[in-house]
Amino acid sequence: CSAAPTVLAIDNDSIIVDVLRLALSEHGYQVECETSARSALSRLETEKFDCIVCDLRLGTMDGLDVLRKIRESDQTTAVILFSGLRDQQVAVEAMKEGADDFIAKPFRLDHFRERMATAIARRSGFYALLESERQLSEKLRDANHKCVQRERDLQGLAIRSIRSLVLSLEAKDQYTKDHSIKVAFFSISIAAA
Repeated sequence: CSAAPTVLAIDNDSIIVDVLRLALSEHGYQVECETSARSALSRLETEKFDCIVCDLRLGTMDGLDVLRKIRESDQTTAVILFSGLRDQQVAVEAMKEGADDFIAKPFRLDHFRERMATAIARRSGFYALLESERQLSEKLRDANHKCVQRERDLQGLAIRSIRSLVLSLEAKDQYTKDHSIKVAFFSISIAAA
């Protein structure tokens, strides 16, 4: 059984955060609420959430500022901004800044939950994929290192074998001594290239 997704709802309107808390809690989310951007950001210094839902207009600091602060240190949490303003430029800017979604108010709660669940799943899936990629890259780096080491070992073995053959040849015939050493070194150089 996995833990319930955690959500931080931020809106300077306490009625909105209460509605969000009730509507999301009924569907298994653990919801915490803040009514100011500063208190929310302070809380985010010590707590981690699966999703942050934040109103665009919060008073002294807006939702875009909150989003930017979050993205400075956290790329894994889904962030959804919502607003009563139906300004597409703001929505586009929010997405460019790293928002997972932008929802216009008024919204239907079931629609809001669906989009929030999608954002959480997409963000967690993306970072799970990145982690798998990082682990695979690490394994490939280790395997490559082992291959390089084995290649060096085999080269050393080949050089020792050739040296043994040269010494055997020299022991039988002193006349070929210098010639055998030169041929051995040229052979090693050609093989290494």
